[in-house]
Amino acid sequence: SGSSVSGNTAVNFGGGIWAIYSSLTVSGGSSVSGNTAGGGGGIGVGQAQVMVSGGSSVSGNTAFSGGGIYAHADSSVMVSGGSSVSGNTAGFGGGISALYYSDVTVSGSSVSGNTANDDGGGIWAVYSPVTVSGATLTSNSASSGGAIYGDGASPVSVFESCVVGNSDTAMSVMSWKSDKVEDNWWGHVSGPSGAGPGSGDSVSGGDFDPWAVTPFAWCPNTPPVADANGPYYVQFETDIVLDGSATFDLEGDADYLWSVTGGELDDPTLVSPTYTAPYELGIYTATLVVTDSFGSTHTATAEIEVYDPFVYSPWTGPGVRTDGVCQILMWWDTANVLLDTDADGVDEWSLRGAARFYDYDSDRGREISVTSQVGFDGDAGESVVLEHQWRTESWLQYVGLVRLDDVSLVVTERDGRAGDDKGTFAVSPEELIECGETVHMTLTIPVDPLGLRGRPSTDDTEGLVSVDVTITAVPMTYYPRR
Repeated sequence: SGSSVSGNTAVNFGGGIWAIYSSLTVSGGSSVSGNTAGGGGGIGVGQAQVMVSGGSSVSGNTAFSGGGIYAHADSSVMVSGGSSVSGNTAGFGGGISALYYSDVTVSGSSVSGNTANDDGGGIWAVYSPVTVSGATLTSNSASSGGAIYGDGASPVSVFESCVVGNSDTAMSVMSWKSDKVEDNWWGHVSGPSGAGPGSGDSVSGGDFDPWAVTPFAWCPNTPPVADANGPYYVQFETDIVLDGSATFDLEGDADYLWSVTGGELDDPTLVSPTYTAPYELGIYTATLVVTDSFGSTHTATAEIEVYDPFVYSPWTGPGVRTDGVCQILMWWDTANVLLDTDADGVDEWSLRGAARFYDYDSDRGREISVTSQVGFDGDAGESVVLEHQWRTESWLQYVGLVRLDDVSLVVTERDGRAGDDKGTFAVSPEELIECGETVHMTLTIPVDPLGLRGRPSTDDTEGLVSVDVTITAVPMTYYPRR
């Protein structure tokens, strides 16, 4: 009682303590730690009883079997009163091994953080019953039976306990006798995974229904993991839905709080609120803070790029003004696949464009239109150099100013499935261009996943393509013949 047994080594059994044909009590906050043996690194018993109680601990011990406690042949292990078996390591039964008609009882205590290279990270039972109640079985790991491994002759009963964060399969129970693992908290409101229907720690079988839908007061908390998704692309003064649905909380009852550095949210407490972009272009930050019922928080951020589908760069220079013949040259420079409609690799794209120019002279009122079509291959995140050029016919006695009235684009993705995904775009900039000047533009086109007869695949999402365009009004020294 109130003692410490540490740093000892035994070749066979009981690195810290070996008891045979007797009873052993470890109580009063005693500690058995850092010991090593073949069986029972901390404590080994043969045809004997061991009781660990009163807040005592068996930790950090190592053995081939029963890293913390090893019970052999008609022995009994009882862990109670807020005691712990933790951080022990073994080949079998990282925390506790019970063999050949021994029995293990854990009540109001914890078996946590133990490791077995083979089976039974927390408890390994062969021909030995196991009973656990009001306890915590957490963060144990093994090849099978992260928390408990019971062979075919070892009935396992676990009631009103916390089974959380153990490796798969957390509860490996296969007794032909009755295995009852009911009314336990498995780390998620949906119950155990594996043979169970939920996403908590896994079970291989047994009677696990019903299970607890809220954690017990003695269960350790697993903090939530926030996921703000992104990045997001949205046109100025339009809406987009931010997506926090990938956020993960084992307890399943987290609160959400979004904030943005620009723009507005309809309801920042929703999992997926609607964001309204501001008029000002730029890159903004969306921040998601998730708080669980224990007060633990986690924060995630995502970028929001607010764009204008028609963006001019500054004039490249004053150029050379002329009252003579001027010709309009226009070409696609680069195509940028910002978002693909699917995830199946490089796709074939088609780009068709049309532009209309107006001779800025009230006495003439002449127009010239130009169209073009070009194809390219690209995937999300890729930029493709197009360098596809065309030109209009020339104007005689050009006044020196033209006005770009209309630009329209059609982007088509031929992704190998029946039906093409398509996006259309049109704008009327009414921008004046002097003869001899050059304008650079970026046109951004959303692409709708249309699919076959307007029915897209459920895997398709909206795409986004931008195209860099250059327009030059070039002075000419002659008027070409038609």
